[in-house]
Amino acid sequence: MFFGLLGPANIHGVAKLAGGQGDVLGPFVPGSEQWFSPTNTIWTQFEHYFYSAPMYVGLPFAGAIVATVVWLRRRRVVVLAGVMTAVAFILSMGTTLYVNGHDTGILMPFDLLAHVPLVDGLVATRFSLFTVLFGSAVVAIGFDELYRRLKEWRGLDSLARDWRSICAGGVTLAAAAVVTIPVLPSHIQPTSAAPTYPFFTSKSADAIPTGSVVLAYPYPDAPVHELNGLPVTAFPFAETIDNAQLDQVVSDMRFKLVGGYGWVPPKSTNGLATPSPLRPQSVETLFRVSFYGSGTAKQLTLLSKSNLTADLRLFMFRYHVNAVVVLPLGEHPAAVVRYVTSAIGAPSRSGRVTVWFDVHQRLAVTR
Repeated sequence: MFFGLLGPANIHGVAKLAGGQGDVLGPFVPGSEQWFSPTNTIWTQFEHYFYSAPMYVGLPFAGAIVATVVWLRRRRVVVLAGVMTAVAFILSMGTTLYVNGHDTGILMPFDLLAHVPLVDGLVATRFSLFTVLFGSAVVAIGFDELYRRLKEWRGLDSLARDWRSICAGGVTLAAAAVVTIPVLPSHIQPTSAAPTYPFFTSKSADAIPTGSVVLAYPYPDAPVHELNGLPVTAFPFAETIDNAQLDQVVSDMRFKLVGGYGWVPPKSTNGLATPSPLRPQSVETLFRVSFYGSGTAKQLTLLSKSNLTADLRLFMFRYHVNAVVVLPLGEHPAAVVRYVTSAIGAPSRSGRVTVWFDVHQRLAVTR
């Protein structure tokens, strides 16, 4: 903890995350991910408020929380859970009060946290997790008490003991259904097999020495590229950019990777999603442009003025690369194969994967 907060690469927070605002309508207006999502005017406007989506619990659930707290207000645990539900909801609103996407300008308690170091990187609406957690505890206690009182209700005295339990359970389950159905998802999240390549679990991969460095294409990087000079989040490409890191995992982390991404502390006050580019920068640029099939004027100018064969050799020597792996992904993997072949000689092929082993020896021959 001490090193993370006060060490040479200490955490300064993440920029502007505290600005993600909740909305009063967030818990009550369903989104497109819910089974019941009316396409009325309110929702058409409300769906644009991305940060409010996690707040949704449904009107029946919210009503059940309030009703249970009032009904069982003499139970301390219910009151405590109810208070914590309210606190979490208020914090999830963000720094100012928003109503249907409109900022009222009224300051909320989260504004205090938004100016405190370290916690200023919190996303306010994620407190909705605790709204649901404590709210569920309140509702669960309420259903348990409802079932118990129905079993003891004199109106069921004419029924046998087992039938009284069945009736009490049926009414409780019906009430639970009313509370939970509004939050049912509209669809099941699809799953698929991990897109790994057999090469990395085969005997061929043993030719990569344990602990050695691998230069991979696509270059492991944040799923962001530039378009017209501006950064664009490339969500459709996110999985393919991660491929080398996934292949690294299935090969039991036997090798290190050039690249990768995560929150790293630069010299400024806010974290960045990518490390500083390695030199010569033309190597990473070649991999990125080949993958996306396009590049900015700056990137294309850099490639046109660079001796890519010499730059690749220098890059591999400088960062102690022992193997180069090119996956058949992106727009122009053949271009990368061509340039690497020019730099260190002909590759081997294992299935659809192109690989160069013993890069150290190849560099020694070409120098």
